[in-house]
Amino acid sequence: AQSVELGSISYTLSYNNSSLNYTGYQNLHPEISLAGFIINDLGGNLYVSWVSLTSATINDNDILFEITFSATPGISDLSWDTLTAGSCEYSDADGFVYTGHFNDGLVTIYQDPVITSQPVNSTIYEGDNTSFSITGSATGSAYQWQVSKDNGSSWNNVENSFIYAGVTTNQLDIMNAILVLDGYQFRCILSGTCSPAAISDIAELTVSTKPQVIQTLAATSNTCVGDILVPINVTNCDSVGAISLVLIYDEVMLTYNGYQNQHDELSSGFLIVNPFNGKLIVSWASIIPANIGDDLLLELMFTSIAGSSNLVWDTITSGNCEFSDYDGNVILSTYTNGSVATTNCATQLDLKVYLEGSYNGTNMNTDLTSFFPINQPFSVLPWNYNGTEDVMPIPSGSIVDWGLIELRETIGSASTATVSTIVAQQAVLIRNDGKVKGLDGSNLPNFSQIINDNLFVVIHQRNHVSVMSANALSLIGSAYTYDFSTGAGQVYGGPLGHKEIETGVWGMLSGDGNADGTIDINDKNDPWIIQAAEKGYRMGDFNLNGQVENSDKNENWLPNIGSGSQVPD
Repeated sequence: AQSVELGSISYTLSYNNSSLNYTGYQNLHPEISLAGFIINDLGGNLYVSWVSLTSATINDNDILFEITFSATPGISDLSWDTLTAGSCEYSDADGFVYTGHFNDGLVTIYQDPVITSQPVNSTIYEGDNTSFSITGSATGSAYQWQVSKDNGSSWNNVENSFIYAGVTTNQLDIMNAILVLDGYQFRCILSGTCSPAAISDIAELTVSTKPQVIQTLAATSNTCVGDILVPINVTNCDSVGAISLVLIYDEVMLTYNGYQNQHDELSSGFLIVNPFNGKLIVSWASIIPANIGDDLLLELMFTSIAGSSNLVWDTITSGNCEFSDYDGNVILSTYTNGSVATTNCATQLDLKVYLEGSYNGTNMNTDLTSFFPINQPFSVLPWNYNGTEDVMPIPSGSIVDWGLIELRETIGSASTATVSTIVAQQAVLIRNDGKVKGLDGSNLPNFSQIINDNLFVVIHQRNHVSVMSANALSLIGSAYTYDFSTGAGQVYGGPLGHKEIETGVWGMLSGDGNADGTIDINDKNDPWIIQAAEKGYRMGDFNLNGQVENSDKNENWLPNIGSGSQVPD
């Protein structure tokens, strides 16, 4: 090994003092006397000097000394000042300057894993969503959430599932929590390039059974003067032993006539409905608890004059609006007020039609309830209907889908009821009994249009073939009445325009996915193939069960290929 005899050393080394802070030196070479060794730090420059009357023998690859710094994350160049004469120089004891080579350096300071914001405990109800999160930093950061089911005695990594999401991010999401998660503890491990990993505080999840809350809704109706219905709908109404309701209304505008269509579960008890000074007092009690669920409680019958009336629940007076269980324990409940507005209408329609896709042999299924859109869906092609109808809240229990009815008035027969004879359109609701209703799900749809000649009605639905009445509608009482379901001849075009879906029962043809009036291969290609396996309110859902699946294609579209609308253009 080679060596050199040194009598003096001079260095100037610059560094980034925003990342590095000079703290000293260590491991000085034994040949270099401490007395003559000096390091000064000034503004990001280290000035090193050493001089001795006695030569120091330094071998190849020896360490002269080590410089110590404290550091913050970042990058710093280590640059020798070789441009300034004498700043970087070696010489022997006689002052002879050696030829030296100085190689610059680079320091990268990594961020240790550190957590600055900890997860906190969460208390939720069964079925709710929640999340735990941390804030932290680390070079090469990686997150892993862990769960303990035994009060912290053991921990396991959480994996993404239908309950957990974001298990390797700084936020763990918990969806549709189940009761078994109650008492589970969670923590997050933040690791990085540097060790050790940082472990967060423990956060505990508390999941409890959601208290029963019954929602009670009085419908908002816009209808014609005369006899009207006000549906009272409830949600989450189970295990009920007694009901007390007081509804305030304008008795000048509305005259109470009675009630109808009370829920079957009410038949086990005693139901009393009495009007008194502008209030309708409803009471029911039974020794057998009623399980109504999300459904119609009953319909109130009034006779109205033109005008408007708010329908207000008396939640101020204690006990007036209350549900209780069999033991007399009050069940939490909320109440949504309604209103009635009536006008002198020229035309009311009492229509009945079945949809093949949802027909079950008795009535129609209501599987779209959880996907039902608030706004009417006919504002797009091919209908381009600009009506602003919406339903909020959606009537409970009995609604199958939206429909669009179209009035055509002509002096001639059905063949002359072309698009040029359209006088009015309106979005409506189709109930599971086939009845076509207004936006409250109970009252008949009405129009201000006065009918002087023959009235024909067209019914459109999203993915069923449109139909038109074969005969002019008859005015029965105050409403134009028509039942499309009673025979082949009820629809214009006869059996070409609709289908016998059960012996003696006729319904609109299912499978017109693109709503062009013809059931063909295009309805399979788009929308069915594109939407296959999707859930929701989809054009490819021909049986209206909320899921696009093989049965839509095989049982609804395939048997109807070649069929089409007979409605006159």
